[in-house]
Amino acid sequence: MFRLGARMLFSRKKWLLIMTFSIAIAIASITSIFTASQFVKKAVIDKAEEMYGSHTGFLTDVSATKQKMLKENKKIAVGEYEILGKMNINDNVVATVGWMDKDAIAIGNLKLKDGRFPRSFNEVAIESAYLNIGK
Repeated sequence: MFRLGARMLFSRKKWLLIMTFSIAIAIASITSIFTASQFVKKAVIDKAEEMYGSHTGFLTDVSATKQKMLKENKKIAVGEYEILGKMNINDNVVATVGWMDKDAIAIGNLKLKDGRFPRSFNEVAIESAYLNIGK
């Protein structure tokens, strides 16, 4: 059956050219759409990492200390954070308040746009996402 179909297709050169051209256009379209969507996806991820940092995973409700986890798993990076509460910024936005140690900041590739990270108890750093809400 396949041989008969191939023989018929080759006997009609016009059909062969149309089929070849159609398949080439389909493959080119699929390739260009895939490439464009990957470019858009990368741009969205880069923008999110620039705005929020790039944490790739976290554990919650862990009873082990940071030192114990590092001792047991030498190949992983461990940072520590704690969410202390929430704060209403306006009617629609609630910000979380907490702290991170230096290792968690390094793992997340968090960068400051201005100033420095807090060093003492009553100092804070505010995410630019919250600062841009009122603008």
